[in-house]
Amino acid sequence: MKIGLMLGGGGAKGSYQIGVLEVLEKYRLLDQVSIISGASIGAINGYFYLGSNLEGLKASWLYGIKNNPIGKKVNIRGGGLWSIEVLKEIASKYIEEEKFKNSEQLLYIISTEIKSPSLKSYLFKSQWEEKITLLNEVENPVDYVISSASIPVVFGAKEIKEKYYIDGGLINNNPLDILIKEGCELVFAVPLEKPINYQKQESANVTVVELTDLNIFPKGIGQLLSIVDFDLVEMENRIEYAKYTTEEMLKECLKRGILKFENGNYHVSSLKEGLNVITLPAYVKATLQNMIYLNYQKRKEKTNGNN
Repeated sequence: MKIGLMLGGGGAKGSYQIGVLEVLEKYRLLDQVSIISGASIGAINGYFYLGSNLEGLKASWLYGIKNNPIGKKVNIRGGGLWSIEVLKEIASKYIEEEKFKNSEQLLYIISTEIKSPSLKSYLFKSQWEEKITLLNEVENPVDYVISSASIPVVFGAKEIKEKYYIDGGLINNNPLDILIKEGCELVFAVPLEKPINYQKQESANVTVVELTDLNIFPKGIGQLLSIVDFDLVEMENRIEYAKYTTEEMLKECLKRGILKFENGNYHVSSLKEGLNVITLPAYVKATLQNMIYLNYQKRKEKTNGNN
């Protein structure tokens, strides 16, 4: 039985995935995951989790918020407004390379290969190519992680071995297909920006447990801004939403017989044949909206109190 974890792309919204990882680790489900796939911030989270631990991942986020790449030096060579190379600095503080390379859990990440670091290459999607990297097997994995998170114009392109790459989320923001190809029969999926497209997976033999209500994130122009809004309060709120959602979805899996609960931990019980998608019940979505409202009120009161 192979269990997979899909970490979608979505910039600063990726702090949500920390809360998911916390709950999966709490019940020893994360230990049972064989393969992780990630795009953009999902690739970063997967790398920092496997190369450090949950505390290291949290610490790297706090460091990143304090040293937000937005506003740092310009990435002239890659054609971006700012540089994302601060990730190398963060990795040097929190990543144990040997631990990552020796991990029994595999991490596949997505990047988008382009012809050159020019605006023309960014715009012509017909010239994009999907680059899938098994991160455990490459030298300088942080370079590939940076390539997966290089938002065009914002951070520009990342050059690796005379080839150029931009954000993997542009070509495959929810890399579920990798996990299915690798034989995962149960996948915990954490999209952040776009719904998962199951059209190409209709003949797959996999149970997908979705752990995100995309309605908790801003829409329209707010959606674009939320990608680069690395805010401590929002980080804490998203972790809170994720922990609640994941706890409830594990209970849902228990009700459906997908999981069983023994000695304080969850284990796989039985899975149906074919494609089986477990989505969030209405009560979970309603509770999340109430949590968002209460957090908004708290922040509003605090702001008014400071004026």
